[in-house]
Amino acid sequence: MDRQQVEIATRHGDGPRLRVVSAPRPDPAAQRVIFVNRYGYPDHSATSQLLSDLTFALARDGYAVTVLTSRQRYDNPKADLPAEDSVRGVEIRRVRSSRFGRQHLVTRAVDYASFYLSAFVYLCRHADRHTLIV
Repeated sequence: MDRQQVEIATRHGDGPRLRVVSAPRPDPAAQRVIFVNRYGYPDHSATSQLLSDLTFALARDGYAVTVLTSRQRYDNPKADLPAEDSVRGVEIRRVRSSRFGRQHLVTRAVDYASFYLSAFVYLCRHADRHTLIV
């Protein structure tokens, strides 16, 4: 079954009109998606839970999904989660980052910057021009 896309077309003198356009559904196996978020499964932060729900559903539908996240937990910066994991069809890759904690704005900013620098290096090595990065 084709995925359908709705376009809004405007005619002179008329208001907007909806037009349904058929578009071929992409082959899920051919589309690789990498999600980048500082906290990921099994963390219980809100963004981690939302990301987990989304990625598990995409993997169930046949997409090749990778989550790139840190090796720590939101509530425990000293936690050291494994570098690689696979859960319900989702590949999880965890990169190292600083662990100063959330007590001060400056140390929190350094932690985020070090995570995104590590994530950037990972993506440069593992993503190609066909990879969708979210």
